[in-house]
Amino acid sequence: MKKNVISLRNILLYLLTFIFIVFSISSYTEYGSEMKILKNICQILIIIIALFKVKLKKFKWTIPIILVLIVYPLILITFGIYKFYPLQVLMYLGMVLINILFYIVLSDFYFDKFDTFIYIWQLSSLVTLLVLLIIYRGISLNIPYMLKAVITNERYGSSLIVQRYGMGFNNVNQLALFSSILMVCSIYFIYKKKRIIFSIVCSILSFIFICNSESRAPFVALGLSIIVLIIINMKSIKLKKILLNTIYLSILLFSIYFAYYAFNGATLSSAYQNLNNISSMRLYFSSQALSFARSIGTKWFGVGPMSTSFVTHEVFGSTLTLDSSLGYSLFSYGIIGTIIISILLIYFVKSIHNNDANYFIIYFITYAIFENALFIPSSLLSCFGCVIIFIFMRIKNEKKCISNCINNNI
Repeated sequence: MKKNVISLRNILLYLLTFIFIVFSISSYTEYGSEMKILKNICQILIIIIALFKVKLKKFKWTIPIILVLIVYPLILITFGIYKFYPLQVLMYLGMVLINILFYIVLSDFYFDKFDTFIYIWQLSSLVTLLVLLIIYRGISLNIPYMLKAVITNERYGSSLIVQRYGMGFNNVNQLALFSSILMVCSIYFIYKKKRIIFSIVCSILSFIFICNSESRAPFVALGLSIIVLIIINMKSIKLKKILLNTIYLSILLFSIYFAYYAFNGATLSSAYQNLNNISSMRLYFSSQALSFARSIGTKWFGVGPMSTSFVTHEVFGSTLTLDSSLGYSLFSYGIIGTIIISILLIYFVKSIHNNDANYFIIYFITYAIFENALFIPSSLLSCFGCVIIFIFMRIKNEKKCISNCINNNI
């Protein structure tokens, strides 16, 4: 009887995860308002159903995350440093806390069912995108034209057939994002030699969708993750380690480079313009936001974390949006907070010695340079990437517990 209860619980959590992802993707479309409510209901149900089985002591490593994302801003509010919309900051911190709890319960449930977790993402992404395709239609198969537009950055054609196409999404880049999640999951199963035919079909469809969106971020993120797959299949452990560390170091150096020019773009115009073109105006928006933070004296601590939509519409009057995780982090948590968050990410990467983890983490971190997705409550990419990190940290914790038990018995 107990096995039947556990089985039913698992099926229910699988189904709720699937529905949560479908509603989350749909919340970025014209049906956003209704879908956000349904998505939040699914999230709460998952937390309620999964939480009572979670052993929180196995998640002690999340304490630094809570300290920097929640306690740090609360201290700065107390000392009057975050005096710019403090109520919004408090509301946002509540959302962050719920989200971290959500990541914990999902990672605890799926840590020994990782392939199932990825399959649910693959299937839910595919179903949602196909439904949107049926509703909105209009995608183009003129792949060479669209690839040329991506490379040359001439991405707004005069013809409705060849211009950037959003397939119902409020922002065309969102089509690219969810199509790339479908592809990264599909490539994973092809690499694992599981569901090969289905995954090849998914990869082809996702490639067509990405081309129609004419977004560059997926090509960079997916390209790096595929390179990682090639590296982790090398026989030489030493060479493998050197190449992986080189990729991570390159991402870190690019982030430092981006942050430096975001603060000093006005005086370094030539390099600033080149980097701004590469980042599709993200450097400019980050630079403008940081100029505002500096003008009110919060360069080191930031103005406080708030929802990106609130920042876009209320703080900047819809004149700019912070798409980059790095730009948002510098604006919200300041230089100090951003350094701490970066150190935590480095710690997670160094702690997780797993080939599958490297593949997904590279994709997530690279995409986060273009999209605001590091511990952001409203971001589905954040949910995808952060839960994967949490899963592998949970696996590491489990192995450590088993090792300690064996040593104690000996």
